[in-house]
This record gives sequence, C-alpha cells and structure tokens, in this order.
Amino acid sequence: MFHLLEKSTRPVHLVECSLDAYLPFVSGAVLPYIGWFLWVPCVLFYLMYTDLVRFWRGFSAMAGGIVFTLCLYAVWPTGLALRGEVPGTGLCSELVRLIYRMDTPTNVCPSLHVFVTVVLLCALWAKLGFWGRLCNSVAAVAICLSTVLLDQHSVIDVVMGLALALAAWQISRGGRLGRLDQQRTQKELCAS
Repeated sequence: MFHLLEKSTRPVHLVECSLDAYLPFVSGAVLPYIGWFLWVPCVLFYLMYTDLVRFWRGFSAMAGGIVFTLCLYAVWPTGLALRGEVPGTGLCSELVRLIYRMDTPTNVCPSLHVFVTVVLLCALWAKLGFWGRLCNSVAAVAICLSTVLLDQHSVIDVVMGLALALAAWQISRGGRLGRLDQQRTQKELCAS
C-alpha cells in the first residue's frame, strides 16, 4: 500500500523547517537507517517469544498507526525538497544513492521509521534491564537521527512520528491488551 501511494500521489504539501538547514548530510547514517530493517523483526520476534501481551499491544499500536498514516498520506500527501547530490564514492554513499532511487521523497510526514521505532521501544522497555534499555535506546536514537541526517525526512516528520507513536502506545494501553498488561504488572508488584 505504501509503495502504491508513493507511486500514485504527488506531494501537495512540502515539509521543511528552519532546523533542517542546520543538520549536515552524513552518509554514514545509512547504517542505522538500513539497520532498522533488521532491528524491527528482531524486536517483534523477541516480544513474540517472551511476552505475547506486550507483543500484541506493540503490534496493534504499530498496525493502527500505520493504517492511520497511510490514510493521511492518501488525503494529505507530503513531500521533501531537501535532497541534493550525494557526495563521495564509498559504500555508504552508494547505499544512500540506492535508497534515494528506491524511496522517493513523498509521503514523509509523519515518519514511519520514527513511528515504528518508538512504538517498539515502548513495547520493549518493561522487558529489558539496564543494558538492554541502553542499547535499544541508542539504536532507536540513531535510527531516528539517520532519517534527518540522510535528508529522508524533515525535523517536522520526526516530531510528528514521535507524537503519533506516543499517542498510539497510549491508546493501546486502554484496550483489553492494556488491561491485561496492567493486571500482570500489579500481580508482579504484589508478588515481590
């Protein structure tokens, strides 16, 4: 659906803000950007095998937010005019050029990279100890920063992706899965 919308819609609303001009282009940021495609399934599989309630809660927040975002893209298409020529000839520069060819600068707000990353970090948070939280938080920040350092998104897209993720996570707390999660947490607190 995303690729269909990307091919069929033309950006009506260009997204950018003055902060975008101060952010450098960093071709090395392609590594966490591509790493997202491995991190997402790893987190989903980890949650599926360790905590089905948090898996379904995270999955439902993610699915609901993605459907909302695709509907938003259909009725309010957005685009970017931030991309320039990719400097350099190294592996990272070539990977950025490949991404630019495959992923047009349309339907960018809110950022789905940021949205999915933040929702999954919220789902993981209670499952992890200090080092797990630290490592996954660093990965999440690197992924979110990579979207603007590669000129794939504006700062506005990142902020909107973050806001949508927090809203979707809160909404997922209100349903049956949220109540199951809260009941289990209360039982764990009483047992300790």
